[in-house]
Amino acid sequence: MKEILRKEEGITLVALLITIIILIILAAVAIKSVVEHDIVNQTIEGAEQYEAAQNKEKNDIDKASSVIGDYLYGNGGGSIKNPDGTLNLDNMRPNSYLGKYIDYEPKGEPYQSPISDNNDETKTYTISQLAGRTNPETYDTEDLKWRIWKIKDGKIILISNKPTTSKVILASFNGYNNGVKLLDDICSTNYTNNEYTGIVVRNMKIEDIEEETKVNYVNSTLNKGTENERINGVTVFQNKDGNGRYPKLWGEMDKEDRLPFSNRSYQQDWILGYGGGSGTINVIHSHWNVGFTEEKKEEQWKNGIYYELAVCPSNCKEYWLSSRFTRVGKPTSEFGLYAMNRSNSKGFLWGDETVNSAYYDAVPSNALRPIVSIPLTSCSITEGGNNRSRLSYSK
Repeated sequence: MKEILRKEEGITLVALLITIIILIILAAVAIKSVVEHDIVNQTIEGAEQYEAAQNKEKNDIDKASSVIGDYLYGNGGGSIKNPDGTLNLDNMRPNSYLGKYIDYEPKGEPYQSPISDNNDETKTYTISQLAGRTNPETYDTEDLKWRIWKIKDGKIILISNKPTTSKVILASFNGYNNGVKLLDDICSTNYTNNEYTGIVVRNMKIEDIEEETKVNYVNSTLNKGTENERINGVTVFQNKDGNGRYPKLWGEMDKEDRLPFSNRSYQQDWILGYGGGSGTINVIHSHWNVGFTEEKKEEQWKNGIYYELAVCPSNCKEYWLSSRFTRVGKPTSEFGLYAMNRSNSKGFLWGDETVNSAYYDAVPSNALRPIVSIPLTSCSITEGGNNRSRLSYSK
């Protein structure tokens, strides 16, 4: 028995020795592999790459948090969604919604040439006559997209994504007299939706631009006319060859001793004719013009998105603003409505003359730019796909 045990112990020691030898060989091979393949440095580089990836992920999360924080008030703010899924505008960061597309569906009718009394006169005139044209005009509702211009005073204000394809010609005295009402009436008729209580639809006005631009339009050198001329007017000859020429509406408005930049969008009933007489007339200057560029959009606008909204893409048509102007001259004065034009990557706000005091009758033609104003109490807004939101009326 003892001999057997000794034999077993001998075998165990031999196996142990063999195992140790094998481990030594493997260790040598491993060390050689580490040295030859630079595994240590590769491991260090891998650790550095992993740390860099972690830092990038953290930065991405921080950026996403910043975007969300930009969208909401304060640190996290309240939810931008109400329990029913509509957007809670009170919890949205101011101006975060500017320029966003929104689904709005007009339910208007094509604008027809109405018959309207001419103040106290018994004779009636078609809209074409009131706009200084001889042929009747009709304007159809076009398939426009809509973007948020602003949310102010409890109202959401939308602007069409581009001007209309159809153009409106405003000619001579009556184009000046009735242009504001005509442009607003066409927009109101074609692009309203009376399912929204309190909705107001009109054409864009100079005041819409002035509220959002940083350009000092009152004292700017771009405003043709000295400060005295803008405030006190310029006395010019009213007559030529014994006949005076200025729009009748301008004469009536001027009697109110209006300030230079007030009442340019003043609404009137239809009115015909021109003022006449002899002698002189005091013309108040209320015109300014400026060129808007992509490069200066942050300098020229309170928010750069307004450059895109107001000036439009390069393929947009020039469009009317429902606002009159007068440009003083010696001895000629010009009367017309403002327009926005785009040329050579610039947007030009300028006065498009329809008539002047020196017997010049123009026939300018520009598109429309509808503006829709809806009380927030009569609508709800829900999120949609493709950066769009849906507008619904409150029942």
